[in-house]
Amino acid sequence: MNTLSKPFISIVIPARNAQRTLKDCLESLKRLNYPKARMEILIVDGMSTDNTREIANLYDTTIVKNPKRSHRTGVGLGFEKAKGDLIAYADADCIVDENWLENCRKYFESDPGIAGVTGPIHLPRQQNAFAKAVAFLFSLAVSLGKSSHKETQHAVQEVEDFPTCNAIYRREALNTVMPLEENLLGGADVELNYKLRQHGFRLLSTPDVKVWHYKRETPGRFFRQMYRYAIMRLQLGKKWPPLLHVAHVAVGLSVPLLIILFSLSFVVNPTLFFVGIGGILALLSLVFLFAVFKTKSLSTALHVPLVIAIWVTAWSIGFCRELVSPM
Repeated sequence: MNTLSKPFISIVIPARNAQRTLKDCLESLKRLNYPKARMEILIVDGMSTDNTREIANLYDTTIVKNPKRSHRTGVGLGFEKAKGDLIAYADADCIVDENWLENCRKYFESDPGIAGVTGPIHLPRQQNAFAKAVAFLFSLAVSLGKSSHKETQHAVQEVEDFPTCNAIYRREALNTVMPLEENLLGGADVELNYKLRQHGFRLLSTPDVKVWHYKRETPGRFFRQMYRYAIMRLQLGKKWPPLLHVAHVAVGLSVPLLIILFSLSFVVNPTLFFVGIGGILALLSLVFLFAVFKTKSLSTALHVPLVIAIWVTAWSIGFCRELVSPM
């Protein structure tokens, strides 16, 4: 295909204090197998206080200021400034495959009803055992059908949702659903994808549109991520009820319900209290053994019970906080 006939693609990267990973991200974009004259890179900077802008200026990028600082507003500002026929979103802690853009084209060209394309989201090999345990938890969510953060995929399939760490959209489709609601904590990807499907567009997950995305490497950072995710999901569910699933509510109410149940059982019959504790420990042990089998890594598996405990606790606290005192 003639270079000039290829679609112009805008790559939008919302970033804030991303100096630790941005260089690797931009280096991967330099290696893209796509004509440089047919692409642009927009760094939507949420008023970083580190060297994010200085690093971005070392590359062929355009910096867009994001005074409201949030990832959600970054997604919207990137769309407003982008010139592309296709708009590709990635995070500052992503490394993209060299054929990321080239491989996505055929899906848009084959069907005008395709609004967005995603693909596998791999874990960088150099990440620590805690991050690998987080990735394992995400893989469990995929198995249960509650997440689209897939690491492996063998065929093209239609999906309901995918994250903006690996998301390429048709501009014409985004024109029908933008701008985003600005009074929510996050979840720009969830809102975009829901609205697109409501307008009759389709979303594809494909085997060959790949990125590598860093997971949280410490308990504190993972806790904050899940806490914010829970608030975001409940906020979205209030506006669009189909986006709030039974699993979101069940985990959201789990901590207060467990506290009530264990307190009552201890008062009524202490044996029930210890049986309940034993049941939880037995369940975590089974998940640990499954993690050993799946990951072939004892160090990763040993972190899995901790990751699950943090996930449930953080999600429940965030959910209940938004339920009782909305942001």
